[in-house]
Amino acid sequence: MIFLGAGASKPYGIPTLQEFSRYVFDKLKEIGHNEVLRDIQESLKEFNMTVDFESLYSVLEGLTNPTKSVQYAGPLTAYLVRNRDSLPTGYDYSEVLADLRKIIYEKCMLDAVSLFKVRDCMDRLLDVTKENTCIEGIAGRVGPKPVNIGKVFATTNYDMALELYFLSKEEPIIDGYKDTGALTKYFHPVILLDPYDPLGRAIIKLHGSIWQFLRGGQMIKTKLDPHSRAIPFDIQVEREMMIYPTREKDILNYQFFAFFEIFKSIRWTKLLVIGYSFRDEPINTTIIENMQLNNKSQIIIINPDPDQVLKNLYNNIRENIAWRIPDYRIYKFAGEFGSPEVYEYLKSIERVSYDQEPPR
Repeated sequence: MIFLGAGASKPYGIPTLQEFSRYVFDKLKEIGHNEVLRDIQESLKEFNMTVDFESLYSVLEGLTNPTKSVQYAGPLTAYLVRNRDSLPTGYDYSEVLADLRKIIYEKCMLDAVSLFKVRDCMDRLLDVTKENTCIEGIAGRVGPKPVNIGKVFATTNYDMALELYFLSKEEPIIDGYKDTGALTKYFHPVILLDPYDPLGRAIIKLHGSIWQFLRGGQMIKTKLDPHSRAIPFDIQVEREMMIYPTREKDILNYQFFAFFEIFKSIRWTKLLVIGYSFRDEPINTTIIENMQLNNKSQIIIINPDPDQVLKNLYNNIRENIAWRIPDYRIYKFAGEFGSPEVYEYLKSIERVSYDQEPPR
């Protein structure tokens, strides 16, 4: 399996989480939301919490309906708040949230130049990994079988780079949405129960995408930009363009949980991780659990600072997990996706077997 984080989209002009956060805060200040941003930043820092755009989104979403947010957070939060009168009500947080959504959407769009870079990067990635095979299957459903490491992709990225790439290659994708033959696809995660269908590549979008939205009670994914005139109906993209991953409830949301459950159930012997910062606890825990279950599994990490993201991995897993990945099962390379050195490294480990030591 290949797992793509934000760093894998950087060659296309899409920022990493840290870059995205700085950009979002600057843009919201330009719009005139400086006061509310300052209050949120100070509150997060007070409790040593990460100040990034996902944290910001989580707070703003809660502030649009503070009573419901307290009910969801539980009894301790209700005790700390004490009464409804103390909840913040003096600012139109829904306006800030709408502006934040618009900024994220616009920054994740890919223009013609970006799409050219997508094709170049993905062509080279699939070329240098074409002989890199692993054993994969779905626990209890699809028996393990030898497949190419790039048969299944999982990603936390919002952009549509993978979908547009395989569309340009006229290669079918299996993404948990049922094709209608038109310009929309309908949420149908049972399709992903066998991601090893020989007819296409599987894409598991763990955090949704910018072309995914709710329409009535149905989640839909478009094949083209929702703003495109080719789409035969009006889409409220500024309000419902995707289901956002807030820190408190990302995988508990039904749509996210359906995809996460599939990701969690895949048993792999090789995981190529590109540009992921290892800050998502449920994903990290799933990776660790898979490697515990299979003592021949290996992880390949491509990142500008692989040692630091390995620390992030262990700092963001369930507290009861003390197990550490043996060094001989970790392949790591310091580099940015898209650079020639990364492809050379991936080519050099293409045929490495399970009992070989990683190259130093």
